[in-house]
Amino acid sequence: KRTSLSSVDVLAVIEAFIDLIPERVADGKIVRLGEFGSFSVTISSEGVEKAEEFTSAIIRGNSLNFRPGKLVQKVLDTIEYSKVSG
Repeated sequence: KRTSLSSVDVLAVIEAFIDLIPERVADGKIVRLGEFGSFSVTISSEGVEKAEEFTSAIIRGNSLNFRPGKLVQKVLDTIEYSKVSG
């Protein structure tokens, strides 16, 4: 509604971005989407005392993280929650 691009063009850009995120974060990059926010990967592993002792074999898992930009965070900070009765 707020662009001169067609719905097909917008969808193509979003799909390309969705394909791009996993590729870039797998390479250890942070994927930034302007003021919207950024995506990155964090890993969890067993602890070691020295950096030389660290190997990929002790990595337990990873997570894709989203960090909202300032404008998105401002909206998140103003959300009011209420219980919805079922």
